[in-house]
Amino acid sequence: MRHLAVIYFMICAFGLGAEERKVPARILHLCDQGEGHYKSGTLDSAVLYFLQAELHTLQLPEPLQQALSLEMIGHYYQKLDFCGQSLGVYEKALSIRETLGHKERVAGLLDTIAGIHFEFQDCEQASAYWQRAKPLLEQRREFEQLGDIQEKIDLCHHRQQLLWPQDSLSILAHSRALKQQEIDNLFEKVLLQVNLEEEKKELAYALELQQEKALLRSTFLILILAFFLLAILFVFFQMKRNANHALSRLNQEISRQKELLEKQNNKLEELDQMKSHFFTNISHEFRTPLTIIEGAVHAIRHSGNPTEKDLEVIARNNNNLLQLVNQILDLRKLEAGKMKLEFVQGDVISYLNYLLESFQTLADSQNKQLHFIHHEPSLVMDFDPEKLLQVVSNLLSNALKYTPEGQDIYVMAQSKSQEKEQLLLTVKDTGIGIPGDKLPYVFDRFYQLDDWIYRREESTGIGLALTRELVELMGGAIEVTSEPGQGTSFTVQLPVTNNAPLQADNGPLPMPRIQVEEVQQVPDEVISANAETEGLPYLLLMEDNPDVVRYTASLLKDHYRIAVARDGEEGLEMALESVPDLIISDLKMPRRNGYEVCQSLKTDNRTSHIPIVLVSARADQEARNDGLRSGADAYLSKPFNREELFIRLEQLIELRRRLRERYQNLAPIASSDDPVFHKEDAFIAELQTTIEEHLDDENFGIPEICKSIGMSRSQLHLKIKALTNRSTSHYIRGFRLMRAREMFSTTDLNVTEIAFEVGFRDVAYFSRSFSAEFGLSPRDYLKTLS
Repeated sequence: MRHLAVIYFMICAFGLGAEERKVPARILHLCDQGEGHYKSGTLDSAVLYFLQAELHTLQLPEPLQQALSLEMIGHYYQKLDFCGQSLGVYEKALSIRETLGHKERVAGLLDTIAGIHFEFQDCEQASAYWQRAKPLLEQRREFEQLGDIQEKIDLCHHRQQLLWPQDSLSILAHSRALKQQEIDNLFEKVLLQVNLEEEKKELAYALELQQEKALLRSTFLILILAFFLLAILFVFFQMKRNANHALSRLNQEISRQKELLEKQNNKLEELDQMKSHFFTNISHEFRTPLTIIEGAVHAIRHSGNPTEKDLEVIARNNNNLLQLVNQILDLRKLEAGKMKLEFVQGDVISYLNYLLESFQTLADSQNKQLHFIHHEPSLVMDFDPEKLLQVVSNLLSNALKYTPEGQDIYVMAQSKSQEKEQLLLTVKDTGIGIPGDKLPYVFDRFYQLDDWIYRREESTGIGLALTRELVELMGGAIEVTSEPGQGTSFTVQLPVTNNAPLQADNGPLPMPRIQVEEVQQVPDEVISANAETEGLPYLLLMEDNPDVVRYTASLLKDHYRIAVARDGEEGLEMALESVPDLIISDLKMPRRNGYEVCQSLKTDNRTSHIPIVLVSARADQEARNDGLRSGADAYLSKPFNREELFIRLEQLIELRRRLRERYQNLAPIASSDDPVFHKEDAFIAELQTTIEEHLDDENFGIPEICKSIGMSRSQLHLKIKALTNRSTSHYIRGFRLMRAREMFSTTDLNVTEIAFEVGFRDVAYFSRSFSAEFGLSPRDYLKTLS
């Protein structure tokens, strides 16, 4: 019967396991700790853990959690044979389950409790609990369990009717009773200890509470004193606060005046800086035409017979200087309010068409398409021909300047009627565009775009400011829209009036001075007159101004083979492809400026050895320092002295000679503090290491080195030739032979073995090469060593 009860309990416990996840982990942990201490023999600790688990269970807020936890504790008690204690927790769990109406769990608990009573031979109590379980099972139609319960009840009645109980059962019951008595005593002992500990804690808490009360009384007295002190301080600080408020108001007024003065000072400083920057750049713009004029004058003086070309160059650059001066004077007149309008009444569409015909030749010479679109065949209105000419010329010049070859420029004119009739004149290009953050400032006086891509050498930086002033003087407005890479559109709005006298049909009309010669390319004979003279150094000239190219090339053509790049991007590509002996680069060029070209070439192993001379209209020390920091070997300001240019180039040729002296003997590179050698030392060291790693491989040659170094065959050849005055194959063979000579001195290998070690499979060829390199055959060299 006992085994049947245990089996039934295990079935119930398995069902309980499905809800075990609702038993708090803390209680499970305490039960596991109690079981562990029981098994290790420390019964007092085991009982203490189980009592703590019961205490935590009774403190749970949810009845279901309490019931589950009590059933779990009862399960542990049963497992450890604490049957009396298990009855107690099961009874509590039964009460909770009955309150919650969990009939299935109530029936299971009744069966479990009855089984425990049956084990203690208390058949009357066991039968009573089973009798309570029967109606619940009948309601749930659990007939199989109902039959088991009935059998248990009958068994109880059978034992009760026996006159003399079986000896074994009586002895077992007595033994269980004694054991349970011991367990009860143990629980009472532990519980008594727990109560004593609780009493100690309560006494300690009472003592602590008395101390806290005393502290509270002391704190209260201190607070009262502090309150009176604070009241005194409050009165004092209130008086001081009023005085501070008055002082603060005075300080705020002073601060406002100071901030206002600082803002005004900052604006003045900013304006002063912008003016200084503007006039510095304007002075730079004078240097390029002055350089060209000075060169032409020098040529005339030495030739004694001025050519037509020299005179054209002087006249063209003189006109450029005059235009710069006129723009500055016009802007100054506008600022002073001294420029007057001279309106005439005429057909503005016809006049615009007349102006654009002059620009058409310039556009054609640059391979750009200029389109004039107008919706009205004519529009008679008041306009100032000279001022309108300047506006259109400035806008069209910018459009042509920043539009690539093969692209289109549109000029659109139309009338628009709103409150008043207006002429809308739009100049739209398909060029490089202007960044969005720069657009609000393009019309500001003294403002220039900092990005080099928007500033060509001939740019003055005042054209758009002058254009806006002229448009506003004529009672109009101008606005700009742009998208980088897509183009820029300037729209001028002018009022349409008819108050001025009518223009005579044959009246003189101002024409823009457009000089198509500015965009002509440099004649090939200036550059290639001595192209067949291979012994001269190869010089790459990067310059976008044709007159400067013509002048510089005329100076150097008898001493160098010259190639010309019209912008920085083209120059960079030519330098990487042909690896020249010298480079002269202008600072301000389209696409890439001189700083960027220097930095790119000096950080590339293929071109890092090439001496570079930067030439710029900027003569200030800051520009010179920036150029040298970017890697330039020399910096010349325009107008440059021809003698200084030759001296600089000779010094750079001398630098090339020093490099060749350092690297042509194939010996390991000695360290040097000279920064000129650092980059090339690293390249030669990498080259020698690459050859050394494949020294005995006769098939390791130029293609393999090119792949390892990352250069083309021609680039590697030109680089090694420039540094060592040897071809690539000659350098590889010379390095192998140099290592062979070292082996003769440091090893006992014979000639054949050393030839194989340094990549020669033909000993006779090795001997011939060794003799050609060092003037002695290998065997004769060995004799000198012995």
